Amino acid sequence: MKRLADWWFEPAPARRLGMIRLLTVLFVGVYLAVQGPEFVGLGTKESTFRPVGPGHLLPGKIPAALWYAVLASLAASGTAFAVGWRGRVTGPIFAALLLLVTTYRSCFGMIFHADNLLMFHVIVLACCRSSEAYAVGVGRGPERSDEAYGWPIKLLSAVTLAAYFVAGVAKLKVSGLGWIGNDTLMHHIAFDNLRKAELGVTWSPFTGIAFAAPALFVPLAVLTLVLEVGAPLVLLNRKLGQVWAVAAWAFHLGIALVMWITFMYPLLGFAYLSFFDVEKLDRRSG
Repeated sequence: MKRLADWWFEPAPARRLGMIRLLTVLFVGVYLAVQGPEFVGLGTKESTFRPVGPGHLLPGKIPAALWYAVLASLAASGTAFAVGWRGRVTGPIFAALLLLVTTYRSCFGMIFHADNLLMFHVIVLACCRSSEAYAVGVGRGPERSDEAYGWPIKLLSAVTLAAYFVAGVAKLKVSGLGWIGNDTLMHHIAFDNLRKAELGVTWSPFTGIAFAAPALFVPLAVLTLVLEVGAPLVLLNRKLGQVWAVAAWAFHLGIALVMWITFMYPLLGFAYLSFFDVEKLDRRSG
């Protein structure tokens, strides 16, 4: 038990955690800005409100004026948390408002599962000492390492790995080991692109190239399951975790190419920040 505690609370640099906070919140800001019209439009959306998850705590649709105030507060608290200003206060406020905004969007018909991992990461960062580096008033922050900065980084990685593990278990629950041997992956990709073509929406121009070598789909299906179901094991070894993170990124790149589905948080690499020494992005750091 002591060894487990020593491993979990292994010291890490304050600047690593601070850089993860800064980059993650910057991603959220860009993501919300790009999706801005959609989020703003929820204030006057007329479609049926069907609560999901925390949305069940809401009495119904949020009045337009209140919704716009929520969005403004989200932008203000996000900016403050990004620069580390009073992070112990602005962080939880930002996380709560982001949870409200992303949940509310999913209450109008389409559930945005891709928001979940990002949301959990923001919650972790908001509930730890992530604002003690790269923040207003402290600049780059202390050079020292401490367990208070180490366990949140491990928790971020654990949350990421858990998300992939759940996806792998879901595949096994639906298809069993048939996911590997009965062309399930190939049929899934074909159906997705055909549906898009029939609906007149953008579909992958690389599908034909992929289907020119159908034998590749079996090893790809195996690698997918290994990547997902085996994900929790890589938490025990940092180097292995980094290899896994690169493989997971390549997995999402493949999805983007053959299915034209882009999960931007992992595709741009932000989902895997906790696996790397991201403080070295600041070349002044040792």
